[in-house]
Amino acid sequence: MSIKALIAAVLMLLTVSGSALSDVPLTEYRVRELEMTINLPAEAYATGRKVDPAFPLLETYGMTAEQLEKNYKDRDIYYNAVWYDNDAEVTEIVVTMTENHDTRSMYDLNIAEQHQIDWIEELYLNYDSESQSGARYYDVSNVNCGGANFFRAKGTVDAEKRRNVLEYMTIVNGRKIEVTMIEYLSESDGEEQRMTVSPEHELLMDTVMQSVEFDEIKSVFMARYGGLVRASVFTGILAIAMLVTFAVNKFLTQKAKQPDEQSDILPEPEEEAVECSPEEENNETPPLSDKLTEEEAPAKEQAAAEQAEEEAAEEQGTEEKTTEENKE
Repeated sequence: MSIKALIAAVLMLLTVSGSALSDVPLTEYRVRELEMTINLPAEAYATGRKVDPAFPLLETYGMTAEQLEKNYKDRDIYYNAVWYDNDAEVTEIVVTMTENHDTRSMYDLNIAEQHQIDWIEELYLNYDSESQSGARYYDVSNVNCGGANFFRAKGTVDAEKRRNVLEYMTIVNGRKIEVTMIEYLSESDGEEQRMTVSPEHELLMDTVMQSVEFDEIKSVFMARYGGLVRASVFTGILAIAMLVTFAVNKFLTQKAKQPDEQSDILPEPEEEAVECSPEEENNETPPLSDKLTEEEAPAKEQAAAEQAEEEAAEEQGTEEKTTEENKE
């Protein structure tokens, strides 16, 4: 965290801890469509856009649940809380939201440039034309609630009955969100009625706004290019998965071929050397060819002797024959 951010956080903590809070009991409500929570007076009759047919104020309004839902939709109301004060005055807090090209362009007041902030403040201070029912705002300031930068403006509305208002407005996640306290003054006040919300209501409204929380305040970059970023990330993950699959398949294929290749290249087992004693080394076993020659020698000598006897017998026979012929 930077030093400036740390100092800002400390100052905000001191401001909140040092500010007074209303002792009016509050109940937490969730505005699902706006992804936010807010604490509203526990004694109030509160409802969102989906109105229960048993909602107590339907009879007072002279409406059905469907008619009140349409009224809220036409006026961009997403939550409404109404209660009666001890002096019979009616007070309500209205949560509205609008979204259009301008809100999406500015997207977040936290990052708005100073000339944009000045322009919005000027709109509040000049908001007094007859076309706007004579509404007049004053005492405009900036406050931080739930991580969002809100404009805080007091005002009064000149109509058949004067209504004092205390409005908080922000632009977050491309939406313009307004949380407005409306104080309906009783007729008994006449011309002397005050032109601002009572100190008690002002303190209550400030306490309500300190309870506001958003599920997420998105960055402008992700809001505008989030789809492209997610598509790029998905494409990258898909490419990596394909590469991993290819590598695994290749490894398994090579693994399957490995036994056959190893059998072709394995060397013949070497004969283990047998250690011989000196006597065995001196009495070496003659080669097999020499051994065969020694075994065949007697047979060859006998065959030669027999052949010699036969030749001798033949020669003797020849000599006897010759002698007989000579005698004749």
